[in-house]
Amino acid sequence: MRPADFSIRPASPGYAGAILRVHRRAILILARESYSEVELQSWTYGLSEDFYRARTEDTAHFEVAENPAGLLIGFAATRQDEVWLVYVDPDWVRRGVGSALLARAERHLLDAGLKDIWVQSSLNAQAFYVAHGYVRQKSLDAATRGDVSLKALRMTKTLAPSD
Repeated sequence: MRPADFSIRPASPGYAGAILRVHRRAILILARESYSEVELQSWTYGLSEDFYRARTEDTAHFEVAENPAGLLIGFAATRQDEVWLVYVDPDWVRRGVGSALLARAERHLLDAGLKDIWVQSSLNAQAFYVAHGYVRQKSLDAATRGDVSLKALRMTKTLAPSD
């Protein structure tokens, strides 16, 4: 994937609808092999444009990736010492978008003076994080907005200045 195939910029409230679309598609399509339909519906329950509009305003690091036509194809956000969100539209997986978003999120955390970071990974994203140097610490039962718990993983990474 050449960098010209997509660009990354800060998220703004105007991206809320597109972020919602990518988030729902990523969950419902990419996580289908790891979770039941009930779990997927619970995970996406209650997602709204208002939620993303607020997060783009109150989250220190929230970025979006767009293709050359201006279509939002991924997003990432951090909070405190956590890589909080990394989602890529299913049509754009394995094309460098998630890796680029993750690298920028990690750089933000490192620039903030944090070197020991973590992510709560879905089962389907575990291999992605392992490929980027994360280590599985423990299994979790993650609560969802729909009140169904999902199996998830807490994964950690120690950042080096060259990351």
